[in-house]
Amino acid sequence: MGLQQEVQALKAAIRKHVIITELGLPSKHLGIEMERGHDDIGDFWKMSVQKAIDSIIEDVEKQDGKSLKEYSTPAIPGKVLLNNEGEKVNQSEYRSIIGRILYPAKKAITSIMNAVRDLCCHLDNPGEEHWTALKRLLGYMKGHYKPLLLRSPRELRCHSNTDATWGSDPNDRRSVSGKLVTIDRCLVDFASKKQTGIALSSTDAEMVAGSEGAGTMTFVENLIDEVAGDKARQKPSIMHIDNMGAVHIANNQAVTPRTKHVDIRARYLQQKVRDGSMECKHIPTDKCHADIETKALPEQTYIAHEDAIHNGVFSFVESTEVVVPVGKEDVKLSQVARECRQARPQSPAGSNQ
Repeated sequence: MGLQQEVQALKAAIRKHVIITELGLPSKHLGIEMERGHDDIGDFWKMSVQKAIDSIIEDVEKQDGKSLKEYSTPAIPGKVLLNNEGEKVNQSEYRSIIGRILYPAKKAITSIMNAVRDLCCHLDNPGEEHWTALKRLLGYMKGHYKPLLLRSPRELRCHSNTDATWGSDPNDRRSVSGKLVTIDRCLVDFASKKQTGIALSSTDAEMVAGSEGAGTMTFVENLIDEVAGDKARQKPSIMHIDNMGAVHIANNQAVTPRTKHVDIRARYLQQKVRDGSMECKHIPTDKCHADIETKALPEQTYIAHEDAIHNGVFSFVESTEVVVPVGKEDVKLSQVARECRQARPQSPAGSNQ
C-alpha cells in the first residue's frame, strides 16, 4: 500500500539485508483464493473459498452415495433448531463436517453464519433434524455460493451495522446478535453469536448487539490510527441500528424506569456518542443487512441482503456522505499517513518510543 516509488524504496532497503523474490499480487492465502478485479463500482479483491466447499460437498456426496439437493437459502425460513431428546446420530461425522465448514464460513461466507451458529449449538447431541438442516446448508453452498468482494474504501470511516433477534432460541430463550463492521464499503468483520444472558426486552437485546459492534469498531479505529495516523480517519464512526428504542437510548442521557435493565450497556454507547467518536443512526429494517446474521430469513429478503454484502454495496454506507474520496489521484493513503506522521510531536532524543 502506498506510492510506487515508496514501495520500491522499501524493497531496496530490505534487499540490503535479505534475499527477496518478487511474487507479484497474492493469489492465495491460507486456503482463500484471491483475485484483483474492477467493475462499474470500483476496484475490489474477490475472496473465494470454492475449493474448500467443493471438497466438503464431494466427500459428503461420496459417503451418501447420492447428490445433494440444492437450495436457495441455507436454512428453512423462520426455523430454529430444537434440542434432540433422542439418541445421538453420527455425532463424530456431524462434528467433523461442521468443523470443516467453520473455517471458510468465518473467513469469507458471512451469509451462512447464522445457519452455522445454529448447527454448532447441537454438536453434543445431533439428531435427524440437525442432519437434515446440515444437508440443506450444504445444498445451499453447492448451488448458490457467492465469492466475497472486498472493495477499496473511498474514505477511512468505520461503520457498524448490528441487529438482534429477541429470545429467538426456544431452547433457552437467549437472543442472537449479528454484526457487520466495515471501513467505508470494505467489510472487515462479521459475526453471528448467541448472547450470553437473557435479554428482558427487544431493546435490551439490540443494546447488547450494539455494544458488541461498538467494541469491534473501536478496535478497527485504533488499528487505522496506528497504521495511518488519527488524522487520516474520518470521524465520527457510525453505528447503524434498526431499533428506534436502542437508537434513542444511545443518543440521550436519560434512562427511564422502563429501561433500567439496559443501563450499563446504554452508558457505554452514550459515552461513545457524547465524546464525538461515534454517531448512532436509525436504519430501516430492509437496509439492515446484519439481519441475515440473526435469523433464517425468507428467500427474497435473504437474497437481497446476501447480494448487498457479497458485492460490497452496503445500504447503510451508501446513505452516508463521503468526506475524503480515498482512491482519487490527488488523495493517496500513503501521502495522508506521511503527513500525519510528520505532524506528530517528536519524542525527545534518547527517550523510549
